[in-house]
Amino acid sequence: MLDERWPSDVAELSAGLRSLLEKACGPEVVRAAESRPDGRDPALEGKLDTFGLWELPSSAAMFAAAAWEIGRALAPIPYPETATVAAVLGIRGASYGLEGAAPFPPARTVVTDPAGDLHLVEVSEPGRRTAAGDLLAVPPMSYVSSRAGGPADADRMKRLARLLHAARMMGAAERVLESVVEYVSRRTQFGKPIGSFQAVAHRLADAAIALDGATLLVRKTAWVADAEQGGDGAPSWAFASMVWAKAVDTGRVIASVVHQAMGGYGFAVEEDAQLFSRRIRSWSMRLPSSGSDMAAFARSLLDPTRRDALAHLWQNERGMPVPRWAAETDTA
Repeated sequence: MLDERWPSDVAELSAGLRSLLEKACGPEVVRAAESRPDGRDPALEGKLDTFGLWELPSSAAMFAAAAWEIGRALAPIPYPETATVAAVLGIRGASYGLEGAAPFPPARTVVTDPAGDLHLVEVSEPGRRTAAGDLLAVPPMSYVSSRAGGPADADRMKRLARLLHAARMMGAAERVLESVVEYVSRRTQFGKPIGSFQAVAHRLADAAIALDGATLLVRKTAWVADAEQGGDGAPSWAFASMVWAKAVDTGRVIASVVHQAMGGYGFAVEEDAQLFSRRIRSWSMRLPSSGSDMAAFARSLLDPTRRDALAHLWQNERGMPVPRWAAETDTA
């Protein structure tokens, strides 16, 4: 049965990484990196390398917890993109470029050819700066390279990428929600903290509930990726699609609620809220929309055979009754 907490070793990693990032990656570090031509911070990258960030055991929970803390601190490193490649192919210093633009640097990117094979290519153009303060480059359309993996590796990378991107986004959402709660507790209007007004409190409560749901889904998605649960180190497409869809929706909701609660202050460059909201919205567009994946997932729920074959989806019993209108629609 799923334990909603991280395993003890993962929790230890999370606590250690958070402690390091709280000291080494404050808002001033994020702003300084954003002003650099490459959007990176070599000193921070050196500390994370010494910490052993790139030598974690091959565990989806470890990678997800690290991505969560990276997002929470807004650390200016492309961790989900590079960790995905390292986890599946064992290649360090290369980024994920299977579904669009990839972070630059690193200059090496993994892409797929029409047959679905993976190739490691060099990117020479720095690309465009994003709202998250980093650079994205489009891999070249034609290239000469050696084969780095096959279609099965590409499929596994796509599934793992969705988990790690979701974890990073929810880490940032968690921290910005904490900061806005602090803000509405000290900001007064009519002699009272604005957090005591129902219009503010209800929106923040809804955001907190959405974050709790996304947190549990991130952890369950990492759990089902384990070999002990029948996974291959990456979640199934059902859970990968669900966690990415939930993270995008929750991240955008929380960013909107934060700005509603802070008003004009949330947009001021002196405040940290805009650092988080810009990145949450930019990160939510790094992977394709989950609409088609979720549509395929929904249709599988209407098929009794495929529905009952979905592992770890049902808490108490397998399957679910299909309403009459859904059965008639599926027949049509």
